[in-house]
Amino acid sequence: MDLIDFKISLEELDIEIIKIDEDIINILLEQNPEEFTLRKYNIFKERLAGGTDIRYIGIKNEEILAYIWFTTDEYFESSSGYSSVIDDDTFYIYDVYTMVRHRKKGYMKDMVYKLLKLFKGMYCDTVLLIIDKDNYKSLRTFKFFGFYPVSKIRTLYYSNKKSPQIVELNDSDLIYFESI
Repeated sequence: MDLIDFKISLEELDIEIIKIDEDIINILLEQNPEEFTLRKYNIFKERLAGGTDIRYIGIKNEEILAYIWFTTDEYFESSSGYSSVIDDDTFYIYDVYTMVRHRKKGYMKDMVYKLLKLFKGMYCDTVLLIIDKDNYKSLRTFKFFGFYPVSKIRTLYYSNKKSPQIVELNDSDLIYFESI
């Protein structure tokens, strides 16, 4: 499907994008207790207390379809031990999720498309994210929007401590992407 067809299909999805607040995370827990665990609920509450992150859900017919979190600050990636240093004109995507029953319907593509358009209007020159090399659906989704691999991150362990290293693009677990 080319970009023109995709734009047409996005308009037909009619997803409302709403900023995440405490009421929204309570609804997430209520609607999706198997996927949105109490642990995830507490993580979201901590993030809200920090107050600087950009966070949205996609909603349709009062049902939450997906969520996405961005930051403009340094972010520590716990799965790799990598801390991303972020420039003033950069947004970093660090938590993207589509509820299982709403996958393969284009909802996340719709959200990403609309949010990237919004960010362009907010003087954002670059959007970064890290994707596990085995997460083919996310790789495909973000490549669709023009994200391209910048480097890969390999996590090394020393005395039970993670030590991330940026390495060549041929051998790693996570791919560091950016888009302009």
